[in-house]
Amino acid sequence: QLVQKTINEHLVKTDSTLFFHEVRKYMERLSRHYEFDEIPECKEDDEPELPETLIVMRFLQLMSEGHYEPNQDIMREQPGNHTQYNLLDDMVKLLSDCSRN
Repeated sequence: QLVQKTINEHLVKTDSTLFFHEVRKYMERLSRHYEFDEIPECKEDDEPELPETLIVMRFLQLMSEGHYEPNQDIMREQPGNHTQYNLLDDMVKLLSDCSRN
């Protein structure tokens, strides 16, 4: 939890608008990947080819792992920033796009 707390403190104490803006752009790229790119089917022993932007999703997962509520909350709203990004809504859209394919 120390790393999660450190990340949260940095995002809260500074203007993290650019961070959240970039994360949203990554999510939009992932969404377009699943919407427009041809996704190859994998055989039983094949490893799927994953988009490079998926690492951002893993980072967000690790930020909130163990139900670390402060980081879950900051994904929804960033009170100290001049622009708010609700990344939870973006995640729902991304998952919806993924599930259609």
